[in-house]
Amino acid sequence: MAIALDAFKVATESLAQEVMRKATHNSVWLNAIPRGSYANNTGLTQTTFTVENSQPVVDTETWDAIALSTGVETGGLGACADSYTDTEVGFSERTYSPEKFQLRSQIVCETDLLFQHIPTAFLNAYSDELAKRSKKSWENKLTNEYMKFADKVTIAGSGASAAITNTSTIGELETVALTDSLVDLEQGHLDQVAVQLIENGATEGDSNGFINLEANGPVFPLIIGMEASGQLAKNNADLREDFRYGEPNELLKRIGASRVIGSFRHVPSVMPQRFTHDSGTGKYVRVNQYVSAAATSGKKFTINPDWRTATHEAAIVLNPNVMTAEVVKPQSYGPSFDPKNYAGEWSWVTGGDKIGATAVGGDPEGKLGRHYATYMCGFRPVRPEDGVTIIFKRA
Repeated sequence: MAIALDAFKVATESLAQEVMRKATHNSVWLNAIPRGSYANNTGLTQTTFTVENSQPVVDTETWDAIALSTGVETGGLGACADSYTDTEVGFSERTYSPEKFQLRSQIVCETDLLFQHIPTAFLNAYSDELAKRSKKSWENKLTNEYMKFADKVTIAGSGASAAITNTSTIGELETVALTDSLVDLEQGHLDQVAVQLIENGATEGDSNGFINLEANGPVFPLIIGMEASGQLAKNNADLREDFRYGEPNELLKRIGASRVIGSFRHVPSVMPQRFTHDSGTGKYVRVNQYVSAAATSGKKFTINPDWRTATHEAAIVLNPNVMTAEVVKPQSYGPSFDPKNYAGEWSWVTGGDKIGATAVGGDPEGKLGRHYATYMCGFRPVRPEDGVTIIFKRA
């Protein structure tokens, strides 16, 4: 039984010699999250420890007046008398475990390629699309794990009444009950988030320049939808007036332009995370970015109409200190096993018996092939309080 690859076209008519492509978007996540290696042969549960701050819990501590000995001791020791206040230093303990995700492609029949239209061009495009598919899965996982660890902030009020509600619970955003954000994001909300980050000590600069310590204070990267970024300079009357007289070009910048407002450097995102809010459970429901549809042959993937009209959106304060992605290292165990790659790189496997393509007579010559990719990674929380996910109502 011949198994055809849907992405190919058989040359039965006059066909164009150029294969057109669809554009995709780059993401900052692949460079922002530090990489490490998961420790092999140490089980499925790892523990990480964070030594916490030691600070006084009473701001007006009692200091004893020093008194000298009177010469007639009645139990006191004069200036040698001691009165100590106990202090403690603690740590937070968190556990994490490696996770696995696998992808595989459609089946390619080598003999079919002899009769199909410009197969080399199709194969090149096909391989590129597989790479983009694998990359997108990795980006989504990094984003989801970051939102899981980072503080979660919802917002309320506008102008002088702008307020934030912070939830530091570690858990997938969709599983944590959060208040419904009823207003669109304003600079006043972001100013309060900046104060929270500075109070938490999230101002340490990094060698890659994600967190900048400038003369006028720290600047944090904010991954934000391009529409929300453009709206921030306009949806508050006082801020808009400041820009009108101080930096009028800010109001005229294009959609998707990079900008620094207050303590945040905007990193515009073409495909931000969007949600709806379930009033019954008090939880946000993720709206998928893409849907599949039938193409002339096979499938095509287009932007989900529900994503375009979703009621809520996330803006993420990105800090590399929040977590580390520890990829499981390949390891050899003698001649029987080759080292495997667990970083999501595609490998090409031939042979119908290996790839699950059963056919009459089998595939003794290895004419059938398929791509496979495997991720195995543990996501280690480091300083979750250094990052924030802000959920706001879309204007």
